[in-house]
Amino acid sequence: MTKQYGSLKIDLKAHAVYLHGKELSFIPRDLSLLLFFARYPNQTFTREQLIEQVWGIDYKGSDRAVDLSVKRIRKALEMWPLSEGELKTLRGLGYQLCVYEMNEDVCGLEIQELMRVFKDIVDRLRQLEAVRTELLIDATSKLKTPITSISILLQVAREGIVQGEEAIEFIEIYSKETEELLRTIEELLDFTSAD
Repeated sequence: MTKQYGSLKIDLKAHAVYLHGKELSFIPRDLSLLLFFARYPNQTFTREQLIEQVWGIDYKGSDRAVDLSVKRIRKALEMWPLSEGELKTLRGLGYQLCVYEMNEDVCGLEIQELMRVFKDIVDRLRQLEAVRTELLIDATSKLKTPITSISILLQVAREGIVQGEEAIEFIEIYSKETEELLRTIEELLDFTSAD
C-alpha cells in the first residue's frame, strides 16, 4: 500500500519513503514512526500513544525519544513543500502528519473547529458567570430587606415604642419578614445543591 502526499510517497509495504522521486533513508525507529503517521494522516497522537503503538508497550526509553525521532524526520523531509504537508507539533496535544488536500489545510480546519468549540465554551462560561452574578445580587438584595426589617422591628419592640394593637401588627410583619428570609435561604440552598 502506497500513500502519496504531493511529492512525498510512502510505500507502507516496502517500508520505503521517496521525496521528489528520491528514496530517503531513515534509522529503523524513525522509519517506523513515519510509517505510522502515514497510516493515520491528520490525526494527532501523544508521545505515549506513539511509543505504545509504534515501538511497543515494552519500550524502556524516555518519551523524549519521540521528540528526537520527529526532529530527524523533519530534517529528512525539509524539502517537502509546506503546501503539501508537514509533521506538526500541536502544543499540549501531540504530533500529527498534516497533509493538505486540494490546497486546503485539513489540520487548519480541525484547529478552526477546536477554536470554534473553545469559543462556544468560553461564551457559555461568560453567560453562566453573568447569571451567577445576577443571582448573587438578587439574593443579596432579597436577604438585606427582611434582615433590615427584622432589625428595625426588634429595636422598636425592645424600646417599647409600640404597644397593644400596634405591637401585634409589628409581630405579624416580623413573622412575614422572617418567613420571607427563610424562603430566600431555602431557594439559595436548593440552587446551590442542584447539579
